[in-house]
Amino acid sequence: RVPLIGTLKKSGVPLRANESFTQAEIEAGRVTYAAPAGAGGIQSFSFTVRDASGATTSPVEFRIEIVPETPPSIVTNAGLWVDANDEVVIDNRVREARDTQDSAEQILYTIISQPKRGLLKRSGSALGPKNTFTQADLNAGRVSYAAQDGARGTQSLSFSVTDSSGEATGPATFEIRIGPAQLV
Repeated sequence: RVPLIGTLKKSGVPLRANESFTQAEIEAGRVTYAAPAGAGGIQSFSFTVRDASGATTSPVEFRIEIVPETPPSIVTNAGLWVDANDEVVIDNRVREARDTQDSAEQILYTIISQPKRGLLKRSGSALGPKNTFTQADLNAGRVSYAAQDGARGTQSLSFSVTDSSGEATGPATFEIRIGPAQLV
């Protein structure tokens, strides 16, 4: 019995009822299951095992739990203090998103609007609207903000966060306060 939802495949080709695959094909990664977009819950298929002598087992049910895709979640959005005329790193201590199915390299920030009185950078290169950086860039300290000469007050950066399947957060804002350093 094939799964009711999703597709069991051998070497990328959908398997139909009563078609076979071998243990060697499983070990080589040629037998896969693909869930349709938006699917969730438990799916299953049944199979029998036959040895070289022709002896066959009773049908065995194999269950697959499909975890639905969800957008990344913003877990830290602390904002930032920066002295006027200074540049500071924006890292995962002040800005972090996570996704259960994706790595930091796959979590993509897209800039919607940038601060008006400063410059957002990745690895020293200026970023603007529609430019991107990853959570891995933040984790590694490659994203920074440089306040313009004479800038004061609160600036903001607006962005969306997307995972590898295209699930996205709505627009979010990261505040940057410019002025004298805050004493802790």
